Amino acid sequence: MMNRVPPQKMLGLRTVGVRSLCAMIWIPLAACTTTGEAVQTTISGAAHTTASVSPQLSYPSFRDFPAITEPAPDDAVIFGEVSALTSDRNALAADVAAIEWQAVDAGTLQQEIEAHVRAVGTAPEAVSSQAAISEFLTRARERGHAPPPVDRR
Repeated sequence: MMNRVPPQKMLGLRTVGVRSLCAMIWIPLAACTTTGEAVQTTISGAAHTTASVSPQLSYPSFRDFPAITEPAPDDAVIFGEVSALTSDRNALAADVAAIEWQAVDAGTLQQEIEAHVRAVGTAPEAVSSQAAISEFLTRARERGHAPPPVDRR
């Protein structure tokens, strides 16, 4: 015979714990919904806000939305659409599985690329351009130093 757990002890909560949990949830919510003169006297823009919000309190209403004119689809129609999506997914998975992926080890790929770059070589213009760029940067850094402070004595 199974031991029946009393409803008060379900989920490890006691009745007192459930009550305090409810209080923790509802008291802040109730504080958020308090309206009245206390709020209007403490907030400078409360009158303007109340005047702007009050006409809109009833919006949106269900009567503002269009009524459903067509009945909900039958279970068979929904089942057919789900089956079609499932078969499309399976066909796509089969297509992906048929692709001959050319993925290789990252280290091997890096070595192949480096070997290809070394085999092509570097053009002399690129080397001289790199040297010219480095020289220009060095001169720019030297010019960028601040001059010594002026002696104001």
